Amino acid sequence: MNVHNHSFTVSAPNWYAKSGIIECATCDGIGHYWNGRGLGGNDPDSWDIECADCCAQGHFACAVCGFSTPVNGYDCLVCTMNYELTPEQRGEINPASLAEAFTRSIAAAKEA
Repeated sequence: MNVHNHSFTVSAPNWYAKSGIIECATCDGIGHYWNGRGLGGNDPDSWDIECADCCAQGHFACAVCGFSTPVNGYDCLVCTMNYELTPEQRGEINPASLAEAFTRSIAAAKEA
């Protein structure tokens, strides 16, 4: 699975069950792994290899929304926030204005 070529086509009714930023099993979530040769340490035959499965990211983007930043406590921050809204609330929210407000909120928090 390639992080950059993922298609985001999951839809209702079970969309939330498919959400989440998944850790790469090949590299155990660190983005690279040891080549397995030599003795390790200063051995010139030992080196880390960037993980091709996850493009050295250590994880895969959410299959529902494409968000790719892991946040502790959330399978996917974006999908969890959306899931906690009622259908009526979702209908009232303009996604573009929500994105703008979220951007301003993050900027304000960084300045604090």
